[in-house]
Amino acid sequence: MPRVRVITLGGTISARGGDATRMSGTEVLAGLGVTDTPDLHVELHDFRRLPSSSLTLEDLAALAHDVRESVAAGYGVTAAFAHLTGAGPA
Repeated sequence: MPRVRVITLGGTISARGGDATRMSGTEVLAGLGVTDTPDLHVELHDFRRLPSSSLTLEDLAALAHDVRESVAAGYGVTAAFAHLTGAGPA
């Protein structure tokens, strides 16, 4: 069965009520309707809960390390797209 690891950082997509309150990765995936299916295993890594402006170079280096480990373990990995695009749930 294919596996994908979703790594959340806590950016725009997880914001609710301002930067002080951020949804967990579990809440974000549930809000987007992302779940395991018979044909795909979805694993969550709730990496950080930070606004984009609070991410440090150390955070990004740790993220790169996690992505490399995930790929080496055979996971497909989603990108931290919300920090890059400002995309979020409607």
